[in-house]
Parts: sequence; C-alpha cells; structure tokens
Amino acid sequence: MKRIGKLIIISIFASLLLTSCGKKEDEPLVVVESGENTIDYELVACVRGDVIQTVRIGCTYRKNREQEVYFPVSGKLVDRVYVREGDTVKRGDLLAELSSGNLEDQIKRLQYQIERNELLLSYVPKEEEIDRQVLYLNYMYGTGRTKEDKEKLDKNLENLEKQVESKNESYGDSLEFDKKQLNALQAEYRASRIYADFNGTIKYVADNLEGSTSNIETLVMTVVDDQEGYFETSNTEYSECFKEGEVVDMTVGYGSTSTAFKLIPQDIDKWEENKHMTFAVYDGDTEGVAADATGEIRPVVEAKTDVLMLPKGSVYKAGKDYYVYIVNDDGVRDVKFVTPGLFGDDSVEIVSGLTEGETVIRR
Repeated sequence: MKRIGKLIIISIFASLLLTSCGKKEDEPLVVVESGENTIDYELVACVRGDVIQTVRIGCTYRKNREQEVYFPVSGKLVDRVYVREGDTVKRGDLLAELSSGNLEDQIKRLQYQIERNELLLSYVPKEEEIDRQVLYLNYMYGTGRTKEDKEKLDKNLENLEKQVESKNESYGDSLEFDKKQLNALQAEYRASRIYADFNGTIKYVADNLEGSTSNIETLVMTVVDDQEGYFETSNTEYSECFKEGEVVDMTVGYGSTSTAFKLIPQDIDKWEENKHMTFAVYDGDTEGVAADATGEIRPVVEAKTDVLMLPKGSVYKAGKDYYVYIVNDDGVRDVKFVTPGLFGDDSVEIVSGLTEGETVIRR
C-alpha cells in the first residue's frame, strides 16, 4: 500500500475537511507519517450497539371528518332511529335500523343447528371405534372364528366404513349449506343497521325517518368527528410497522415554526380497505396548524440489537465486496474486507471481519 501525502498543504486541507464534516473534539485522531509529511485521520471503534433502520413517511393534517349516512338498501321500513341532532356518539354505536322481520330468530336457529352438527360430526370417529370393537369382540368370543365368520366380520367392517363415510358426507354437506345461509342472513342483518364510524356528534338527522321507507339515495344523517383533526398518508407500504395503541412521534412544520406531535394509529383494520393510514393526535397543540400541513413520521422498519457496528460513512463497497480503511502496524492506511449486515440510518452492522474495539478510518 502506498503511503499517503506529499505536501504539508494536504495535511492542513484534510484537517479542515474533517472539521467541516462535524468531527467532535473528543474523537481520537491518528497521524500517519510519510517521510516529512503527515495527514490527520479520524478513527472510530467497532463497538456493540443497536442498528436501527427507519423509513420516512409524509403525513398530511386533515380537519374534522364527516360521516354521511345512507341506508344500504331501498324499500325497507325504517324501524328505529336512536339519535337526534346534537347527540354525542361513540364509534360502533347503533344509529338506526331497518325492519329485519324474524332474521334474528333465523340466525339463532342456524347457529344452533351448525353447533349441533359440528358436535355430531366430532362424535363420528368415536362411534366408529366403538362399533369396530364390538364387531371384533363378537367375532372373537361369539363365533367359532371359522372362515365364514371371518368373511362376515370383513363384510360388517366394510359396511361400517360406508356408514361412517355417509355420515361424514351428510354432516359436512349440511354444515356447508347452513354456513352459507348463515353468512347471507348475517350480511342482510348487518345491512339493516347503521353504526357510527367514529366518536362524534350528530350534526343532521332527516325528518320523519321512523316509519318511512328506506332509499339508498337519501341522506339519513351526518356525524361530525369530535377530534381536533387527524393525520393521514396514502403510503401504506409500511403499515405493518404500526400497532394498535402504539404512540408515534412526528414533527410538523408550518410557517417559520415547527411543532412536535405524538400520534396514535386510528382504524388500523380499515387501512387496507381505504388505501390510506390515519393517525389521531394523542398529544400536541394543533391550534394554528392549517389543513394540509405536512409532517413526517419515521417508523422502525428493521432493527438489530447488541451487534457489532460502525458509523455508516466508514464502510465502502467495491463491486460485491465491502471494506474499511484501517491503519496498520507500520502507520500506513490499509484495506480490510468485512461482511456487513443491516444498514441502518446512521450505522452498519458488522457480521465478520472486525472484532469489538478495532478501529477504522472514517471519512
């Protein structure tokens, strides 16, 4: 390896360059001598720590949501309306329902029938085992165990298998039919009821709803979100990084200032269907934050804990190989190949090639 440096001006330039890149005063420096010339290098140690990889997701602030409520079917009697204008509701509260006749009774009867057939189906193997044992006992102790008796036993066992197969098919077909019918009835029952999508206040209710006939084109009521606002993003690629009830940090810049917020995922079960992610404001003052103000959240995509690592800028790549610069025993810069793992935001996991405490040159 060639020694580095020829003029003292290079030493001064390298020192200035390292200073301009934010070199801390307490970080170790090594002087590599080459004849009369020297160049200052910043050394960093391979240490144990956590390598964190995050992703930047831009979010937009939205003002209060509104839920415009329409009946999902036409031509049914409006049986009950449970709210009036000004009422406060919670997510999942029943707002109104259409007449469903005896749907509830039909659903309960089918549920009982399905449970009964599932239970009977579970008994079939036990009953088969008992019947099989009885046939063998009769053959062993109730006959002379002649050739004719053995043929009769085999015939009885064959008939038993056919009976078991017939029972399994019968119960299976009944269960399949009943479950399809139950799903259809439950869907019809759900369609006859309207629920609040979120916590809010009833802003509008149509007049004389009860006793009228439903029409899918008629606005029934409007629910306004009580919350001060929420953040949303159409980037759902990393939706699995978020958990129900897990607080998320975010900073929003508006005007010449910026504000930190703590957000909490909202309606996670609807993210895939709606093709966007929403976050309620858990902590932070939204006063003065205009609609469409943007912020950024950085969820952790991958993390490695208690691993060997180096600062990101100290690992280089040549083709498919990765390497670092070290100072060898002769005080000369040299190359050492390493195997990296996770590339985090600020650091790189070192799988092999270095041991804890070894130092490398950082640019």
